[in-house]
Amino acid sequence: MALNDYQGEYVTGGTFLYDGLVPMRVTIIAKDHDASYALGEAENWLEPDETPSAVGPDGVLYYQKGELTSHQTLAAAKAWIDAKSYGPIEWDAQPEMTPRGSKGPWGPRR
Repeated sequence: MALNDYQGEYVTGGTFLYDGLVPMRVTIIAKDHDASYALGEAENWLEPDETPSAVGPDGVLYYQKGELTSHQTLAAAKAWIDAKSYGPIEWDAQPEMTPRGSKGPWGPRR
């Protein structure tokens, strides 16, 4: 799977209790581009001077799966998700790492 595709690449995930009872998952993915900018470009929604967000130090931007808000670091993405009203997130132990990142449930990053 390429980083620039729609799905992105799995990085990590966590669980929270919806309504304090039902376990629900959140997933963080990485993409090598600004997905919000790419959507705006495809739909012709960009302002004339708008530019894409710069990738972070890892060469990617991190997203909560299903969201378009980008974060330059994994820590920033986790903090943003933790600040939402989901309730406390129990983050998974960091998955086994390869030279490019996590192996996660979607396979190794290429």
